Amino acid sequence: MSKKTFYQWIRYQVNRDDMVGDLARDAVRDKKIPKYVKTSHKKIENYLNSINTDNNLIDSFRSAWEEYIEYI
Repeated sequence: MSKKTFYQWIRYQVNRDDMVGDLARDAVRDKKIPKYVKTSHKKIENYLNSINTDNNLIDSFRSAWEEYIEYI
């Protein structure tokens, strides 16, 4: 079975009522977010920093990434 990329995983989190759900909704709307990252969060975190994302979203991403790593 092929493992999902972070983007594939986060799309299924849009209905959550927490900061990961907020990130998921933002990610689905963002057409430029890296979609093919499986093992390194740096590419996504660098992207978020490049668009001047606030620290809350970065914290949300880090929490989501920890969940994603447990998932894969």
